[in-house]
Amino acid sequence: MTDEKETISEEDAELMEFLLTESVDKIPEPGTLAAGDVVNTSSNEDAPFPMVVREVSSAGYVTIYDRVTGDPSIVNRNMLPNVMKKKNVDTGKFVFTLRDPGFRPPMGIYKCDLHREAPLREYFDKLGMPVCRKANLKTEWDKMRHMQRRHPQENSMNKEDEERTKDSKRETERQEDREFQKLLLSKLTEKAA
Repeated sequence: MTDEKETISEEDAELMEFLLTESVDKIPEPGTLAAGDVVNTSSNEDAPFPMVVREVSSAGYVTIYDRVTGDPSIVNRNMLPNVMKKKNVDTGKFVFTLRDPGFRPPMGIYKCDLHREAPLREYFDKLGMPVCRKANLKTEWDKMRHMQRRHPQENSMNKEDEERTKDSKRETERQEDREFQKLLLSKLTEKAA
């Protein structure tokens, strides 16, 4: 039990150091508004003057890191104490740290079928399908699941098009087989005669 208490106190010390010195990665405020931006220029009776952003502020955002994988996450400072208290159910150790562990999870090499650099992108452009930025899928299976979950309509459209192409190929093969059989039959009947 003493090891667990020491670990908790180390985490509390790290959290307190952050809160007092703010010596961690600060993330810019979310959104596109900045001080001085004009939000509304209408001059109607309800709002005769333009609305201008005077100040944009929040608690702020920081980067935290998974202790095992090194995967970075962005967290609002208001949520930081609760997030930092999360423990791994199996090991009982804390999940996140404020300090960069110096390693990252392995990245995948597979791109979404709708990615700008995907092999069939030109074809998908003709169909009017959107572009997806996902380019770090780890396996073909992950790529398939990504398409099913993130792009269900496009995936369905793509599958239907593949089926039409397969049906067309099958029909072409059947016609070629019939023509070959007719040719073969005509050659056999010529020899018999």
